[in-house]
Amino acid sequence: MEFDPRYLAPLATCIGICVTVFLFLLQRKKQLSYDVLWRQQLVEMKGKTRHRIDLRFDGNPARDASFVVVRLINTGHVNIMPGDYQVRLSLNCGAAADILMAEVVETEPMGLNDDPTTGPIIERIEKNKVHLRPMMLNRHDSVTLQLLVNQPDEKIVLNGHIQGIRRIEERRGRPLTPVIMIFVGQCIAWMTMFFLTPQMFFPFQFTEVVPLLFTFLTGQVLFLCGLHLERQSSNVRQGQSWSGAFD
Repeated sequence: MEFDPRYLAPLATCIGICVTVFLFLLQRKKQLSYDVLWRQQLVEMKGKTRHRIDLRFDGNPARDASFVVVRLINTGHVNIMPGDYQVRLSLNCGAAADILMAEVVETEPMGLNDDPTTGPIIERIEKNKVHLRPMMLNRHDSVTLQLLVNQPDEKIVLNGHIQGIRRIEERRGRPLTPVIMIFVGQCIAWMTMFFLTPQMFFPFQFTEVVPLLFTFLTGQVLFLCGLHLERQSSNVRQGQSWSGAFD
């Protein structure tokens, strides 16, 4: 039984419609994420000798303290406005944690922490939480905080509620969506080329060649969209290499 290439035309149309709808919804996506860029315990010595160390910060014991760097970033495609915050953001370091110091060390763009009309980004510091003021974050805008925390929890959590955002999540690794789009797009293109033969062009068989070419172009569009999303994600990840942790 021979495969009729004309069946590829409706398949390519369905794929094209799905990609268009997906990209349309993606452009309307509002998302706030955070990354723990750096986490290092100040004293890593083990055994009895550790208890003989007297390390202090502003007079407070810091032997069990860890240096933590956290970045908040607008990873969506929609701006986050100050009026969108239903519950203000707070960085929770765990029930047993004791925050000795917290400050904003970097913003993108620069100057987000220097607005005299709104005040500093950090509103107040509780025992185990850092409370942040509502702030406007355009696409890919970010705020980097550094903290000195006694006995931080294994998982540091950013809490809060923003209109249009279901959950604030920690970014982990490489997003799968661009990779899947690149892989599927290339598979569609290569499979289409497999069905093309020179006999279809001499003489030109319109009803057989056009559906294959249309399917091939659909695969290439899917491939290019995946590359575009991967490039955007890569630009965000490149901004995570915070050099201040090594200064």
